[in-house]
Amino acid sequence: RQYSVLHSSIVMELIVNFKIWVYSPSEVQSELMDRIYETVLKSPKFAVCVRREKTIQGLLESLHMLFWRSPPSLKMDNNGSQGLPPVFRDMQRVHPVTKEVVGARATGEDLNKIRSKIYTVVVALLEIDRE
Repeated sequence: RQYSVLHSSIVMELIVNFKIWVYSPSEVQSELMDRIYETVLKSPKFAVCVRREKTIQGLLESLHMLFWRSPPSLKMDNNGSQGLPPVFRDMQRVHPVTKEVVGARATGEDLNKIRSKIYTVVVALLEIDRE
């Protein structure tokens, strides 16, 4: 039971938490999607874990927000901040001290490839029988 809880936490907080991965290089994101897909096919328990913890609807909403929506151009409020967290509005991540760009969202053909792999993963999750 304890292993199951730990395993589930690792899957949900690290592997399937796409907020962590959205600013990584497109090659890393593509490889992540390939590994998730392979794991879903090899281990139905992994698919069940994802579906139980995140639900397909929750997964689709998260993926839509991170990989399909363009960051909105919102009006600044009185404090000079926008209404959405940075992960949903910024195309780049900037180091707070050095101001160096440390990551950027995929665009163009790279983004299309990642979206295609996401689609493949979601279809595989839907096709795996629940245990």
